[in-house]
Amino acid sequence: MGNKFIVRTLNEQVRMHVYRTEKFKTLSLRLVICRPLQEQQVTKTALLPWVLRRGSRSLPTSRAVMTKMEELYGSVFNADVSKIGERQMIVLSADLTDPPTVPDRGRLLEEGMGVLFDILQDPVSTNGAFQEEYVAQEKEALRRHIKGLVNDKMNYAMVRCIEEMCKNEPFALIAHGRVADLDEIDATGLYAFYQQVLAESPCDLYVVGNVTPAEVEAWCRPWLARLQRSNPFPIPGPSVEASVAAVRMVDEVQDIGQGKLHLGFRTHVPRTSPDYFGLQVANGILGGFAHSKLFQNVREKASLAYYAFSRLEGSKGLIVIGAGIDARNFDQALDIIKAQVEAIKSGQISDDELEYTKRGLLNHYRELIDSPGGLIAAQMEADVNGITIGLEEHCAALSRVSKDDVVRAVTPLELDTIYFLHGPVPASEDGGGQNA
Repeated sequence: MGNKFIVRTLNEQVRMHVYRTEKFKTLSLRLVICRPLQEQQVTKTALLPWVLRRGSRSLPTSRAVMTKMEELYGSVFNADVSKIGERQMIVLSADLTDPPTVPDRGRLLEEGMGVLFDILQDPVSTNGAFQEEYVAQEKEALRRHIKGLVNDKMNYAMVRCIEEMCKNEPFALIAHGRVADLDEIDATGLYAFYQQVLAESPCDLYVVGNVTPAEVEAWCRPWLARLQRSNPFPIPGPSVEASVAAVRMVDEVQDIGQGKLHLGFRTHVPRTSPDYFGLQVANGILGGFAHSKLFQNVREKASLAYYAFSRLEGSKGLIVIGAGIDARNFDQALDIIKAQVEAIKSGQISDDELEYTKRGLLNHYRELIDSPGGLIAAQMEADVNGITIGLEEHCAALSRVSKDDVVRAVTPLELDTIYFLHGPVPASEDGGGQNA
């Protein structure tokens, strides 16, 4: 647990992060291009990795890429987009089988890394444009993916609550963009945007496995020599400050049975604050585990919710509570949910709640440490937020959190938005929206 990522800056400000360990039988690579979340480009940025994963000039189809990875002892390649705070991340990933007894191990790993850089630097294109067929197919795939979010009502309600809560803020945008933008994207314009992204965006390479930084740098050197980049522009760090003038109530009706009640809070606690560890514990006590106040009081005791949880968006300074309820129980459920927040603020926290929550959080971090992907995801989030301590130090800080630390961290918490998604309710039975 004592290992940390070693960071070096390579050619034209490409940062390399290497976590050397013999724990895993794989070498995990993530090549990350960072973009600011912006309305004008969010969908183009989301589409790019879907088009890039179709292949390169030397591996011109998805099947060719898959075959190449299979030749490397069943390794795996993928490309997608994610969101951390108000940054959008294009992530090209490879999980390479690392057979220590194979004589040409170094060549195999070098070739696997080469696939990532090859696809990034030399994608399938003709006369300054991506292949039109690939772009058209991936636009439709992305369209289906975004529309599919509506079918998962719990996730849809979470997205809508954040959209309403963060109106006029970049965080309101989802990582995969907007359906309305897709018709305006063509193969030529997307290729021009790709060249701009490659030239000006911060780029990071994350590596977890039994390799040294010197080995990784040597494998990267031929590819970096071909990478044409200007000075990458800086992306501002996360901002968690936003004033709450009045609580907003948003009511949305769809043809559904189970209502989805979501409450969005502003924490006013950045990731870099010493109070963040107390905030993590507060969120766990509120709704992170089966022993948490929301689960026990809203679901188990009052039998008002099919599920109840809270989620901390630390990179934006939000806590969002979600509960699946009968629409007729809106007022009662809302009152009990608010009461759980106030209970924590007033220090009504049992020793068991505190200890079980810290134990649960520490187990979560141990799971991250036991996963190459988890290690990389945690480091990516830390880098976005300017966090310099490793997971071991983070766990040590969590273990020291006291009840007073929890109360202090949660005291600034402000309710911003109440979002309620429900089916049509006859007027005589309508209990929703009257007690916001």
